[in-house]
Amino acid sequence: LSYNCYNLRSSDTFDLEERMEKLDVSFIESKTLMYVLKPIAPEHFESGVLKNLHNKKTITTLRFHSLAVVDQDENEAFDFGSQLCNTLSLHLPKLQTISVQWMAVKNFQLAGIPSVTKVSLVEPHFRDDHFKLKLPNLKELSLRNTTPDAKKFTSSLINCPRIEIFSCHTFWSLDSLLTFYLPSCTDFTLRGADLVKKLHLYAP
Repeated sequence: LSYNCYNLRSSDTFDLEERMEKLDVSFIESKTLMYVLKPIAPEHFESGVLKNLHNKKTITTLRFHSLAVVDQDENEAFDFGSQLCNTLSLHLPKLQTISVQWMAVKNFQLAGIPSVTKVSLVEPHFRDDHFKLKLPNLKELSLRNTTPDAKKFTSSLINCPRIEIFSCHTFWSLDSLLTFYLPSCTDFTLRGADLVKKLHLYAP
């Protein structure tokens, strides 16, 4: 599976995703990569998953990747609240990249994980309006088909002042004005923001 600014077409990954789905597991790990395939209760995610990983000292990439693109249970969502970020820092010390694709999420936040330098959000299903990024060393942020609250998104960019690469495709914001603070950005892409009538961009 490819996580650049764009995700691969489903036809390109169908066979792989079908095999993963047949395994009927909530997560998969390799030496440097971990997939979370289903929402997992916070109390179980640390004790039943992270503490039992074989490669937690070498995993650099964490993918929250739902295999069910549509028709997810409205009551199911991965909870990013509570102590999740502290837990990730503790158990995945080499973590550099976090991505969320098609996963239903609530209390979404990624904060206080100094090792993370790249975040990708591809059509996450937000179950509430909570959104927060506060990653001091984030260098690359990409979004596709997503609708975070405009004001909270602006605050998140302020809290990630080292972003150098920003890519956004189809930003479904109902706010007619967007403000992007990107004091370190040298590569900026914004496409498909059809409802945005005015944009304030602060960049070098």
